[in-house]
Amino acid sequence: MTRSRWLRGLPWLLVSVALCWNLSNGSLLSSDDAIYAQAAREALEAGRWLDVTWQRRPLFEKGPVLFWALEGAMALLGPSDLAARVPGVLAGLLLLMAVHRIGTRLGAREREAWVGAGLVLATNLFYLNARRPMTDVPGAMLALWGLAWFLEGSRRGVVGAGILLGLSLLTKVIAPFPVVVALLLLQADRRFRGPGRLAATLGIMLAVALPWHLAMMARHGDAFLSTYVGYHLLHRAAEAVVGPGPEVYAGWVVDREGPAGLLAGLVLAAMAVLAFRGQGLARLALALTAGGALPLLVARTALPHYLVALLPGIGLAATAVAMELRGSGSGKVGAPGGTPGRWIPWAAVATLGLSVFLWTNARDLQDPDYAPDSRDLCEAPPPGDRRLVATVDLHDPALVWYCQRPIRFLALDPRFHQATRGIPMLQGVVVPATPRVLREVAAKGGLLVTVPDRLPALARAAGAIGLRVQVQRERPRRVVLSLEAVAGAIPSRETPPLGDEEPNDPSEDRRP
Repeated sequence: MTRSRWLRGLPWLLVSVALCWNLSNGSLLSSDDAIYAQAAREALEAGRWLDVTWQRRPLFEKGPVLFWALEGAMALLGPSDLAARVPGVLAGLLLLMAVHRIGTRLGAREREAWVGAGLVLATNLFYLNARRPMTDVPGAMLALWGLAWFLEGSRRGVVGAGILLGLSLLTKVIAPFPVVVALLLLQADRRFRGPGRLAATLGIMLAVALPWHLAMMARHGDAFLSTYVGYHLLHRAAEAVVGPGPEVYAGWVVDREGPAGLLAGLVLAAMAVLAFRGQGLARLALALTAGGALPLLVARTALPHYLVALLPGIGLAATAVAMELRGSGSGKVGAPGGTPGRWIPWAAVATLGLSVFLWTNARDLQDPDYAPDSRDLCEAPPPGDRRLVATVDLHDPALVWYCQRPIRFLALDPRFHQATRGIPMLQGVVVPATPRVLREVAAKGGLLVTVPDRLPALARAAGAIGLRVQVQRERPRRVVLSLEAVAGAIPSRETPPLGDEEPNDPSEDRRP
């Protein structure tokens, strides 16, 4: 018995090693990753648990569960990249376990369930996002374990499912959607039927999620609702805030997935056939995939990590195909599955899975360094006693995380200002680079960071008001500079592209 348990636990140990490989090296992506990590650090330092801030401004983008996990990791490990990545890795491991558990619950044998978990692990969509301080993988994991508890068919399962779905909603408001849609679609199937159980589960989910939402509304009022609901649900469904559309998803699959994307496409096609033939696990996989795809079709904003919602359906589809190939296609709860078969085909499947995993995730295994220039600029001491205070036409949250100080994003290019001014988390952070703001930076001796391509435009704008650009440090994708007064220069009346002499009142840039 002990040897059998050890053998069953060995694959999970290997998966844990793969997820933790080089985890403490490199740097965080200079996007929401650095924003959420910094928000958790600010909350930990201030002793807050109900809500968080970023650069001392309220952050209403997500629920509290991810930040609780990040704060806990930082309390144990310190505010580091490793601490920021650990919650995602744990969530990723638990997501794979949920795929495996649901597969065996619906009749798959151990090895067949591993086919589904292995395919999910092999995708770069899963591997990259499970090692980020983001909400997608934790939210999907909690929802999928909620489904696993629901399938237990007991009162304890209903309570557990409701609690986990509620926590999933508190991680990312759309995260439980695929599971809820799947259960609604499958109520006509006796293997998933349970209108009373489903209603009780959803009631418990809302009971878990509502108190935090009500507390946030009581504390912040319309400012919370306008961002959490108005912007992230309604606005993004109506307007392409970031990505241009489905081309983003296709580009990710072509550029990052390779053979893993091909395998996923094949198992999804086979899943449709098996679902039509009545296989229970295939029907569940199809319903989960449909539930994960619906928000992608509705939202006009397209970001690659939105595809994480499809992973549970893909994994269970692979398990369903493996069941069918091994003659275990009944899909009945508790079915024993087919004969064990020989070990050679399974060894071949394991070898294929390992090869696909290494091929697809090689770059993230070798060097998970996504913002090296930003990190290096903050770790190396600035020239003299000067400090980095702002960027120019550069959205770089990694500077805030690594420099551990507030940094404004100055908008010299009207296109940069137009693209960022409507994003709630950037209100009060993005500031027009007007003459007054540039003179203020020069007078205080602050340092600016920009990209090489923006140097000529900044030099012209500075020259028009009697300043010159002095490059202090260069990196391949970042330039550190100062603005120095030109002796005897007579400033012209020319202004930078954004126009007005007076900058926006900072109070106007705060959340409504």
